[in-house]
Parts: sequence; structure tokens; C-alpha cells
Amino acid sequence: MSETAVEPLGQQPDPLEEARDAVSEPFTDVYHNPRESSSRMGLEARAYAYRAGASLAFGMGNMVSPAVPSPHMTVYLDSTFSKQYSGKDKIRAYVWTPDRPRMGSRKGSKESADPRSRRPAVINFHGGGFVLGQGTDDGRWAMAVMQALGAVVFSVEYRLAPGYPFPTPVEDCADAVLQIWRRADEFWIDRDRIMVSGFSAGGTLALASWVLLADYKRWGYEIKPDPDLAKGMSELSVDDTGDDDTSAKGQDGKADPKVPQLAGLMLFYPLLDWTQSRPRKRLTCSKPEFTLSRTLTDLFDASYLYPYEEVKSQLDNPLLSPGLMPDDLLDRLPPVQLCLCEYDMLLAEGRRFYERLQARKKESGAREVEKAKHAWDKPSGLLYSPPESMGIEYGEAVRVMAGWIGREEGNGSGEDLSQREREREEQGNLRHPEA
Repeated sequence: MSETAVEPLGQQPDPLEEARDAVSEPFTDVYHNPRESSSRMGLEARAYAYRAGASLAFGMGNMVSPAVPSPHMTVYLDSTFSKQYSGKDKIRAYVWTPDRPRMGSRKGSKESADPRSRRPAVINFHGGGFVLGQGTDDGRWAMAVMQALGAVVFSVEYRLAPGYPFPTPVEDCADAVLQIWRRADEFWIDRDRIMVSGFSAGGTLALASWVLLADYKRWGYEIKPDPDLAKGMSELSVDDTGDDDTSAKGQDGKADPKVPQLAGLMLFYPLLDWTQSRPRKRLTCSKPEFTLSRTLTDLFDASYLYPYEEVKSQLDNPLLSPGLMPDDLLDRLPPVQLCLCEYDMLLAEGRRFYERLQARKKESGAREVEKAKHAWDKPSGLLYSPPESMGIEYGEAVRVMAGWIGREEGNGSGEDLSQREREREEQGNLRHPEA
């Protein structure tokens, strides 16, 4: 039997109620993380040790055939949203591109102004519990989307906790999306075909960074206009209905700067709800023994949620728990695709978020990988062999993303997919999750 679930996700029973029935001791949702009393230096030392091990494992994993090529270039982005840690060139992104000679060339030419000559782009955020990870961790995913969609892939190294706790990683990711979008001419990408992906914590940050950009004033942020971008933005003006207007006038009567309109969000096993404790989440999992260890999650949570006495009162903040965003923001989301894991403590919250999307009639999809642990597609040690289900799920994700940008998979032709999808659906090969 394949590891990959092909059955559509429908309305699911409440796993918490089922789990409560299965245990005899009283259930409590209060958890006192012992790492919250650790010094920041102590947490940093532990994080450093885990990072070294993870870096070695991922480095060796990327060498397994077919080996992941080194990024073609590295770009540096400014930190502008952070109130405490802002500065120039604070955020690094590794870039893979299928068409290197055209990067940054012919700026201002007729060809550069034609979006049909541009590449789509994927901005990716790695996982690691907001504490571990680096931009090359998702190299196999980068290769999949680059080769299938002809996309330029940016894998962002946001700054990590405990040195940079919430909200800095969210702010870094929002900065990355905004600045890559603004620098589209330099990277030869089409602003209308930028997608964002993320794995685990990176999936959280992908969605949370969209929340920040979609309504930045609500969260107390400011976006300064880009004079160079404004000169050539007439083609991005909103239609007469104003439904997609993201440049509402401020109190001073001046129009706010434009913000990116993403083509879609591809989220792999994200954390979407911090209001539930880790013990509660483990209890909802059908195989609690297969979830991430308490040693790891205690380190992750104490590092990212700091100072906890201040953060605990805002665990439902959509920048922290993007799965809890209000309906008015949910209604503005671009297309969303979820990839979830059966033996993951984050499965239940992923299902709930998907059900919200379906209830609001949003363009969305979700798949579950059977008998898979959290981050099943990533190295868990020095001996790594890419699982067959990784190719299946990456392929399905790419197929969905191709539909978002109207591009045929594999050849970068730009051919519209609507007829192809109709044919596949008639043949019974295209699976849509049930509402």
C-alpha cells in the first residue's frame, strides 16, 4: 500500500474527544515548560548543538543521489519590520534559477516589462521549530518546483530563536516576501506569479507573513513606499470594484504602498494554533509515541515564545497562530494547499484550518500522508534515503501550484491548465477534497 493517502479530507471526528475517552486520568491543558526557566545563554547552547547535528544530517542528505546542486546565488535582504533588530542585509536567501543568464539583465527593456517573458517564483521558508534549520534544507523541494515549473526559488534564512524570538522570524519572512516582490525586475520574475511555501515552522511563517502583509496597519506596522517601484506600477492598479484594493488611504490622505498579491500558499505540516498545549496536541495524535520528543518541543517553545509571561496572553494572535486568523482575513487568502502527516501532533489543527477554508468557500486543498511522522520527508539521521512518498507529495504539490499560475508542469510553456484539468477530472485522476 502506498504511504500516501489518496482519500479526500472531509469532515473529521474530534480527535480530542476520542483521545479523552481513551485515557483514564483527568485531562488538563496546562503545561509548565521546564525550559522556560532556562537562561537564554543556556537555550542558545542547546540550540547550537542541535543545529550542528541537523546541519550535518541535511548536508549529507543533500548529497544522496540525485544530489541537490548548490544554490546559484545568494541575496541579502533588509530587516525593516522588526522594531528591535532592524538593519541592512540582515536576512539571507539562497536562490536557485533555471535561467541564470537572464537574472538581473535587460532591466527596463520591453521584454522585461512583458510578464509572459518572466519566470514564476517560489519563496520558501525552512522548518526547524523556529530554532534550527537553514536555507538549503529544502533543496529537494527547490529542485522539484524549479524543474517542473521553471520557477526561480528563493529559500530564506530568517533569524532564529532563542536569539530572535517571536515576532522577529515572522517579520523577517514578511520582509523577504515584500522585498523579493519589489525586486522582481532584478530577478526576472513575474510579480503576479509569486508563490510562498514552507515546511513545519516555515509553513507557519509562510502563512503568518501573509497575515502581516495583508493588514499590516492592524498589527502596528508601516510599509514605506518604494519610489523606484511606484514608477512602473500602473499595470497593478486595482479594478473599478476595489475588491482587491490593498492601498487604502491612511489618516493623512496618502495612499499606502502596494503589497504583494500572492498566487498561492503551499504549506507542509505547519503549526497553526499555539493556544493548545503540546500535551493536548500529543493526545490528539493516533500515535503519540511517534510525535516530536518533549526535549525538542520544550526547547523550541521556550526559545520562540519569549518572554513567555508576555507572550502567553497573545497566543491567539494571528501572527503567532495564523490558523486562528479572523474570517475577514481568511476571506482574502490566496489559494492554499496543505500537506499533513498522519502521525503528527499538528494534524488536528491542520484539519481544522482546512475545514475553515472549505466553510468559507476558499480555493483550497489538503492531503494526508499515511503512516508518516512530522517532517517525514526530511533526514532524521545521517543515513537518509528520500522516501517514495516524498516524490508523490512533491509532485502533487507542484501540480496544484501549476494550476495557480496557469502553467503546464515540466516544460515551462505557460500553457493554460484548465482544459487539461477538465480531461483529468473526467478520467477520474484528479482528486478534490470534499467540503
